[in-house]
Amino acid sequence: MQNKSEKYSLIIIFIILIYFPVFLHLDLPSLYLWDESTNALHALDMEESGNYLRRFFQGQPDNWETKPPLLTWLQVFWIKILGPTELAIRMPSALSVLGTLFLILRFFWKEFRNLEVGIFSGLILVCSSGYVCEHVSRTGDHDALLIFFLLGGLIYFYKFLKYKEKQIFYITLFTLFFIGGVLTKSIAGLYFAPGLLIFTLLKKQFFPTIKNTYFWIAVGSFFGIIGAYYGLNEWYYPGYLEAVWNMELFPRFFNTNDEFHNVPDPFYFIRKIITEKFVFFFPALIVGLAFVYLQKKNPFKDFIYLLIIIISIFLIAISNGAFNTWYDAPAYPILATIAGMGVFYIYDFIKTKLSFKRGIYNSLYTIFFISIIFYFPYKTILTEQCYFPKWQNHYPHYGDYLKKLKSEKPKVKNIFIIEKRVNRHLMFYEKVFNKNYNYNIKHYIISKKDRTRISDLKIPANHTLMICDNKIKNNISNHFYLEILEQFRTCTLYKISNKK
Repeated sequence: MQNKSEKYSLIIIFIILIYFPVFLHLDLPSLYLWDESTNALHALDMEESGNYLRRFFQGQPDNWETKPPLLTWLQVFWIKILGPTELAIRMPSALSVLGTLFLILRFFWKEFRNLEVGIFSGLILVCSSGYVCEHVSRTGDHDALLIFFLLGGLIYFYKFLKYKEKQIFYITLFTLFFIGGVLTKSIAGLYFAPGLLIFTLLKKQFFPTIKNTYFWIAVGSFFGIIGAYYGLNEWYYPGYLEAVWNMELFPRFFNTNDEFHNVPDPFYFIRKIITEKFVFFFPALIVGLAFVYLQKKNPFKDFIYLLIIIISIFLIAISNGAFNTWYDAPAYPILATIAGMGVFYIYDFIKTKLSFKRGIYNSLYTIFFISIIFYFPYKTILTEQCYFPKWQNHYPHYGDYLKKLKSEKPKVKNIFIIEKRVNRHLMFYEKVFNKNYNYNIKHYIISKKDRTRISDLKIPANHTLMICDNKIKNNISNHFYLEILEQFRTCTLYKISNKK
């Protein structure tokens, strides 16, 4: 056991360590091309129009992105505070990470009187590349917020089953977390529901639960709020439910929708967890599982069984149907929690052998242990996700380049950009720079059919030309006399002379 000063010192160290993977350089990379830029455009539109019911794209309801708008509401809130910046778009994700870490820490501290497991689990989570990465904790996407709600729902349903005297309180929190999950990412907010049902059956709590009046009040509240949101959308925007069915529900899961035909092999996510995304802590995961099974009176046993059921069903589910590489993100808080127990057993075994008691030696040992276990994975996360994001160079560079021009060439404000497809990354920065910094940026999309008629393109005489695609550069140079003014990564800035 540790005294209060040792516990609070450990918490301070924990807060310092988690700050950097969560917030360091969070605003530095420009928005990436697909989902993050789409979310940012939705937030800009919602902030300007005041229509908080539905997401819009180019003045029309967006039937490609049909998720409920909780994330967008939060991004609008931060845009009003911070302006239309990368930090405002990513702040809901960063705060969701803090919320997730708080849930883990508080749960183990209050439920099991074990602060160390909470600390270790949180540090493992922020050192896991499947969680601290693009599309999850470091970008303005739905997944970090979704994970916060999924984990909260899991914890408070466990406590609802365990503690009869506070069932009203715990079922209320559980319901709010599940509602938040669905309002964040539609049916994905119910990812853990099958596992919770099976755990309830195995613990012989199914019939007591369905006989519980408060449970049915919670169920009614859930369907009432969610049904009201979807019903209002269908009322005001007929066809919304059909779009939700095709884009979010079973046609997508079973790959009967032509938009999605990318089924992984059944072991894709498990292999990625073992060999890449959780590779540093997979041995600790095995230790955690081994101790739970080997110790007859292990205090974590019931909770571990719940986590095993949840993650097993979850991984089976996401290994079928349409997929993206980040779909396994909700697994990492669970993996981190089990591995955190494994790290704790190692930590406690060594401390017992060394006979450390309360005091300076115990504190020094704890600091040394954390340094040894977490130094390399922590350094790797900071290097690959905060200082030199792996994904940054794979996406368009308009945002980075426009920010560079704003700083170094403030007089270059009339810019004509040519793209080969709808580019939501470009559209976000075009909108922000034109409205907030008095730029006059225009972009033109040359489709495959248009490229043979590129000589007919009318480029404004007073505009500087920016192109970031090599094929377009070659086609333009065949028809216009161009002077290269500057190059930045894949982008080139030209001064236009005349047509050839």
